[in-house]
Amino acid sequence: MSSASSSSSKCDQGTTAATQTEVPSLVVKKEEANEDEIDARNDTAILPSCVAVEAKIHETQEIGDKLADEASCKLHELRNELLLVTQEKESYKRQCHMFTDQIKMLQQKILEMNDKYVKKETCHQSTETDAVFLLESINGKSESPDHMVSQYQQALEEIERLKKQCSTLQHVKTECSQCSSNESKSEMDEMAVQLDDVFRQLDKCSIERDQYKNEVELLEMEKSQIRSQCEELKTEIDQLKSASQHIGTVVSTSSSMEDSVNNMDGESLKLRSLRVNVGQLLAMIVPDLDLQQVNYDVDVVDEILGQVVEQMSEISST
Repeated sequence: MSSASSSSSKCDQGTTAATQTEVPSLVVKKEEANEDEIDARNDTAILPSCVAVEAKIHETQEIGDKLADEASCKLHELRNELLLVTQEKESYKRQCHMFTDQIKMLQQKILEMNDKYVKKETCHQSTETDAVFLLESINGKSESPDHMVSQYQQALEEIERLKKQCSTLQHVKTECSQCSSNESKSEMDEMAVQLDDVFRQLDKCSIERDQYKNEVELLEMEKSQIRSQCEELKTEIDQLKSASQHIGTVVSTSSSMEDSVNNMDGESLKLRSLRVNVGQLLAMIVPDLDLQQVNYDVDVVDEILGQVVEQMSEISST
């Protein structure tokens, strides 16, 4: 009865120890799966953000080029309008000079006629009357002083009319120049405002571009950090694989030793010391393993070691 109770207690202890070792194995598998998911998630998260940043930079550059083209077209139109106004101004100036020359010619003719008239008045009456009679006899008509005065008055009226016309043209010229200057000034002011808006938008786009560049650099730094972390995890996995191989050799030696001492009751102390050593190695691989609660007189350590070896072989095969 005592042997049966001791064997049943040993079985119960073995089952409790086995349940304790199942948890670390699940933790190791979950950590490996989480590492793969983190790598995939980081790669998929970095690529769309970089593509979006490059698309935004390209869009801002296209907007800046379009605004610059519109500004150049506006400036070209303003230059054409200023050229037309300048041509009209030159034509008015030529007309004014022409009218001024005509007025000077008429004034000179009037002065010449006045001089002739004065000379005729100062001449001798006899010769004047003879000349008048001679002209009357030749032409059949007489040029009376009243007629000459009327012609002189008509000439003066013509001069006044031409002066008024010239002043009117000058006034029209000044009005046209003022209108053209005001229009050109207002258009130039509007163009200046538009150019200021364009430059402000370009500055804003350049600032956004710099921000996106900084974000891209930060993402690249994060990506490099993640890659370094992945490399560290890979090295840790390689170390675990090498440790599992070492444990496999230890297990093989322990199994051979266990076969040799099955029929020897005096070798139980050696088996216990071996299990203690194996337990310490397992504690390095499975940090959650509590060695104080492990019974080295039963095969709990052997079962834990077998599970760890199976997990390591699965990891190496994947």
